[in-house]
Amino acid sequence: MKISIIALGWLGNSLYDSLVELEHKVVGTYFSGPKGKFNEVFFDFNDIKIPEEILNSQLIIFNLTPTSIQKFEKFEQFISNFSQEIIFISSTSVYGQSGKVTEQTKPEPMTKNGKLLLKCEELLLARGSSTVIRAGGLYGDDRHPGKSLSGKTEIKSANSPLNLTSQVDLINIILKCLAPSHIDVINAVNENHPSKKEYYQDYCRRNSLSLPEYADDTTISKQVDTIFPVFKISSALP
Repeated sequence: MKISIIALGWLGNSLYDSLVELEHKVVGTYFSGPKGKFNEVFFDFNDIKIPEEILNSQLIIFNLTPTSIQKFEKFEQFISNFSQEIIFISSTSVYGQSGKVTEQTKPEPMTKNGKLLLKCEELLLARGSSTVIRAGGLYGDDRHPGKSLSGKTEIKSANSPLNLTSQVDLINIILKCLAPSHIDVINAVNENHPSKKEYYQDYCRRNSLSLPEYADDTTISKQVDTIFPVFKISSALP
């Protein structure tokens, strides 16, 4: 299959390698600089000119962050060029509410990025031929949110459940979505949900990092799960 990845960021680079191993013909886009892939093209999302390699793909995997999209109108303009299948990597930030949420829960985003992502999702789901993957907080290799939290103080939501997704697990879910499916929205989140305070303090302790200190508040945010057994992630958290 001819697949385009927009864009070759931290996730996109590894996804590119996985798709090539499966003998797909893959092209990836870059903006800040080449990534050293065999088949890659420069693409500025704010430019109306889309490379032919992207336009001629059978499947588009859209992996740009909300800060790169910036304006919904730009995304709308981009999508209008395609009739083929699109996999859109979204975020659990579209769920602004607290409590347990699944794909059957109506999203109520509270943040600017969450609201932008939801508008993009709604556009894709209305057009059809689209799969939306809502990923939790990503980690993998040397990237882990516990490192950035180390040593910080007065962190809120100490007792809120953790919603994390490893890079490997997210890529596996994307690969499963290459086959035709009736599922159009997927929550890609590990089903293990320890409290943030419990997990991050333990992570820092095990990795000889300064412990994060949490505020004494009672805020409880969302726990994200999936209703689809095939997409459940049960791997142990690091």
